[in-house]
Amino acid sequence: MIFSKTHTPAETGTVLREALDRRTPLVLSFREPSGWITLSSRLLGVDGNNAQLTVELPAEQRQQLTDQLPKGSYIGVAFRRGHKKCLCTCVVTGLTDKRSGRNGPAGLTLRWPKQIQVLQRRNYYRVPVPANMELKALIWSGGLDQKPENPAQDKTSMYARIQDISLGGMAVHAPAHENCPFNEGQTVACEFSTPDNARITIEAQFRHATQKPNGKKMLGFQFVGLEHGPTGQHRIKQIVELTKQLAHRNGPPFRRDLPRRRQSV
Repeated sequence: MIFSKTHTPAETGTVLREALDRRTPLVLSFREPSGWITLSSRLLGVDGNNAQLTVELPAEQRQQLTDQLPKGSYIGVAFRRGHKKCLCTCVVTGLTDKRSGRNGPAGLTLRWPKQIQVLQRRNYYRVPVPANMELKALIWSGGLDQKPENPAQDKTSMYARIQDISLGGMAVHAPAHENCPFNEGQTVACEFSTPDNARITIEAQFRHATQKPNGKKMLGFQFVGLEHGPTGQHRIKQIVELTKQLAHRNGPPFRRDLPRRRQSV
């Protein structure tokens, strides 16, 4: 089983109250026309009676996020729970003046999630692509609906060889002669095929570029949107299945249950 779910409001409440009591860091994510936005946060309140939770919102971003997150919009919530990672989607119900101090954060109120997906964190450990295998990705600026008609001639897209991958994201080798067309934090779309010819399309944020001694560039991407609905669940299943295939092809001594490299929340 790739993930389990909370099935009752009581189970959901137990998970959320534990995160509140432990001041567990959260990552909030939402999509706007210009791309994905991610925010660091934590729970400020859990109200099971009114089916509502409140998350931290930095005061300096209050006005900006009021415009970006109107009532009724969807926001993804992700956090760790022991050796597992919890994902859910909530509906924004408004803003509150609840603060932890005079200059502290305001709160964003969210409707109680219908359920929480619970994944093993080992799915976020990077699995390398075997040296004798080539897994190429097409990556372009913008969302999935902005794929260029002629990627080879488009300066905002590139083909790259995937080095490793997990639910957290992927690292790719970029050709040494090509300039990176992406800016840090920019939303991009990725398209690639698995060894069994399943096609995966997913959005990500560009995180960093590293120059290797051999002249090659290593680019890092963080996948986004996995918390959001059936489409996100489908992509979770696709990526997990791909990492299993790669782990099998790597064979011993690669141990899928004892990874060494991992992606943080």
